[in-house]
Amino acid sequence: MAEALLVNKDTRSVKVPYGFVLGVESDEQTNKVTIKVPQFVGNDGDIDLSLFSLRIIYTNANGIKGTHSIADVKAWTEQDDKNYPDVKGEGHFLKVVWPLSRLVTAARGNTYFTLCAFAKNVDGAFTNEWNTEVCGLPVRQGLEINDSDMTQEAESVINQMLAQMAASASDADRAAKESAASADASAKSAAAAADSEENALNYKISAESSKNSAAGSATSAQNYASQAATAKTGAETAKTAASAFADAAKASADTAAGYAGAATYSVGVDAEGYISLFHYKEG
Repeated sequence: MAEALLVNKDTRSVKVPYGFVLGVESDEQTNKVTIKVPQFVGNDGDIDLSLFSLRIIYTNANGIKGTHSIADVKAWTEQDDKNYPDVKGEGHFLKVVWPLSRLVTAARGNTYFTLCAFAKNVDGAFTNEWNTEVCGLPVRQGLEINDSDMTQEAESVINQMLAQMAASASDADRAAKESAASADASAKSAAAAADSEENALNYKISAESSKNSAAGSATSAQNYASQAATAKTGAETAKTAASAFADAAKASADTAAGYAGAATYSVGVDAEGYISLFHYKEG
């Protein structure tokens, strides 16, 4: 919720919300103070501050004085009452906004200020002046650096950067060595793979040769089997012929036995290897 200060037209005091903080050391044009100021003041209430020039006069915690002229004074509106509900009041009011420069918050402690309203004649002489009592506003502790601090900071940053660069160089060197070792291992693996590929090719050639030899052996075996079958057929044919010859010889022997006389016949193989009928006589 937004906060504002409230000026009492009778006591001239400035009401400050509980816990209000003006800023932190070295703030620059980031905070502003809104002040609700009565428009009509004086014993008879006939002094219209909207016709006056307004300025803030202040002293920071280092004892340095400064001033800020309020260029644009506006009437306090109903919307302002909604925005700043803690400073409601009866009557007409003005809205004074004080932007804070670095000088206002130059040091921690209290910055004291007063609101001054004044009027001048054509000669520049003060004709009227109205002031609030002095009000103190707290400035919290912060950190700021000067040129020497900046030099030290720059040196510190440079040293940090050099350290980081050295660490990065060391990491890069280590990474390069690891990469070289990895490349050497990869080369050895590639050579081993090449040897394996050559061995595989030799095995393939040997397998092809064995396959061809097996095919030749299979062909030879088929030829031998064919020849054996032919020989078997010839043997069976010869056996059949021999059986026929034996039957014929037996028939011839039986016929010869029926011939008259004392002649005797026998069956045998002659000098040429043929089966023949031999005749012989007893005595």
